[in-house]
Amino acid sequence: MSIRRFAFWTLAGAGGLFAVAILAAVAAMALRISFDMEPAKPFLQAVLARQLGRNVTLSGPVTVEPSFSPVVEVQDAAVASPPDFHGAPFVRVGLVRLGFEVLPLLHFKLHINEITARDIRLNLLAKPDGRVNWAFSPRGKASAPASGQVHPLKLSGDSLVVQSLDLRNIQVAVGEGPEAKVYRLDSCTGSGRANNPFRLSMNGSLVAQPFTADVAIGSLAELLKTQRAWMQLDFMVNGNSLKLQGNIQLPVRRAVTEVNATFASERLDSLDELAGVDLPPLKNVSASASVRFSNRRAELKSLDAQVGSSRLKGSAWAEPGDPLRFDVNLDAEILQLDDFRAGNWSALGGSANATQASNATASADQVRAETGAAPEKRSNLLSEAVLHRLAGNLTVEVGQVLSGKDKLGRGRMRVSVGGGEFALAPLEVELPGGGFAMTAGLGVHHGAANATLRVLVDDFDIGVWARRAKADTNMGGKLSLDVVLRTTGASPRDLMANAGGHFYVAAKPENFRAGIIDLWAVNLFSAIMDEVDEDKSLINCVMAFLQMKDGLMATRLVAVDTTKMRVLVDGEMDFCKRRFRVRATPRAKRPEFFSLGTPVGASGEFTNFGLDVAAWDVVWTVVKFTASPVAVPMERIFSKNMPADGQDLCRLSMEQAVKALAGEIEK
Repeated sequence: MSIRRFAFWTLAGAGGLFAVAILAAVAAMALRISFDMEPAKPFLQAVLARQLGRNVTLSGPVTVEPSFSPVVEVQDAAVASPPDFHGAPFVRVGLVRLGFEVLPLLHFKLHINEITARDIRLNLLAKPDGRVNWAFSPRGKASAPASGQVHPLKLSGDSLVVQSLDLRNIQVAVGEGPEAKVYRLDSCTGSGRANNPFRLSMNGSLVAQPFTADVAIGSLAELLKTQRAWMQLDFMVNGNSLKLQGNIQLPVRRAVTEVNATFASERLDSLDELAGVDLPPLKNVSASASVRFSNRRAELKSLDAQVGSSRLKGSAWAEPGDPLRFDVNLDAEILQLDDFRAGNWSALGGSANATQASNATASADQVRAETGAAPEKRSNLLSEAVLHRLAGNLTVEVGQVLSGKDKLGRGRMRVSVGGGEFALAPLEVELPGGGFAMTAGLGVHHGAANATLRVLVDDFDIGVWARRAKADTNMGGKLSLDVVLRTTGASPRDLMANAGGHFYVAAKPENFRAGIIDLWAVNLFSAIMDEVDEDKSLINCVMAFLQMKDGLMATRLVAVDTTKMRVLVDGEMDFCKRRFRVRATPRAKRPEFFSLGTPVGASGEFTNFGLDVAAWDVVWTVVKFTASPVAVPMERIFSKNMPADGQDLCRLSMEQAVKALAGEIEK
């Protein structure tokens, strides 16, 4: 055979084999035949491990569909945590499927047809020294390009296209064991087509609270044209909504991001688990502001907050960190106290949260059952954890404070918190005819607490309270109050057990009927006649002086004076043993026929007590009741009656009243 013929058949055979290979490849791409990459798995694992600096395990099948739109599918893959992080891997994925276009790659464009993932388990762990398992350290370092060889890509509006994103059943655990916080994403779907916004729609749970979120981000074409990325977020969790809309400025190193934010909550305490704090059960809370993020600082301008019918405007700033630093300044033309009723909630003791929506609680319990997460531990608002977590000030100025329909006057409040200390200095309200001023402080360090309280009320119009109970009442009067308390304790709940100070209370009611009080000490006929008489028996004044030392509160003077009688009260309350004893002795202002006037007492534990009537007091009452037809006429002749208007007591100062009634108090 000649060399020419040999060369011809050799080339023809090679060409035939090449044509067969081409035809086979075309047929495989046309028929979308999948190729099992099982033999190449060790090589793939080694390459991925080198790039990530972590062990990579491909336990399931790995398949490739070759075409001009190839698809790669990986099942049961895992990326380990660093060696010194024991336990679950950093991430485990049940299924990952990626499809993309080949031809756009020739023009340095990435067109992704499909990103699908199922059953993703992400575990985020941190060491006490600050190391985390999500920081990667690749084992190989890419060599730096030689000088003059950098060719920046020229991007266009279709340089990155995602036709379909579909992620399902994603669970993120922060921490380990039953204390881990679990976040669940049931689904995340979206797309980012050429010259169109990139959109995502998500639903799942945050700390066992169901949520939905819709995100829209400006197109790549808009970003290239304006150097700004437009963004919008609509987030809803457990009846609370958050909306953000604005632009992210590039480059990131000098970025200043400004967004318009709005927040609305049907009940603020529905965020307890998410915040990890027992919040007050305020209803119909909303806020809006222009938020500016720059250099790890968020500034809120044109802040407009609303609670019920009360509207507060101002500004604020916050800096994330430990502690979170903040400063809030608010002004309100009108503030309605009814909008801030908290029921049985307190900043020290929290609340039972029994009034929260049962549907939300049921949803949270279902999420915990599915994820195995423990219920979130909530801190009280004035707990040690919260007081050390925050550092800042809140100032509120109010033009008119309302209580129902009553106008109280101007108000001012300043709250400071930081370093385990809380200070309310001051809270002031201009009351009708007087004023209210309060300062308070609480410090919690290493489980021990100390507190101070100072309250001054000068000639407060009692009618404000009376009209809250009955709008058309004519009851009124004046109330003055002076309270000083200083205390320490092992915890905020134990503060009263070591408290010391005093309580002064002086009230001069107007048009407050004595009612059943007179029936106790005055004869039955007189009390009944009083009900049909236009000149009814009224309460003249109430005076109380209580001293407190080492958790023991004792009465120096407690007196109630009505038109027809006077009641003196003696007793004590022991906050260490949580027991009390009190005895009330009535005395008619003039001797009455067939009057009872039996002293009555009560004693026992704070939560379990009973009334006490001494046997001797009962016997003496019976004797007086029987002998009254004979004794009363003599007493009316020779004894001096107390004045009906009570001026012998009500016009005195507290110290003068104590001295004037010293003899009767001892009796």
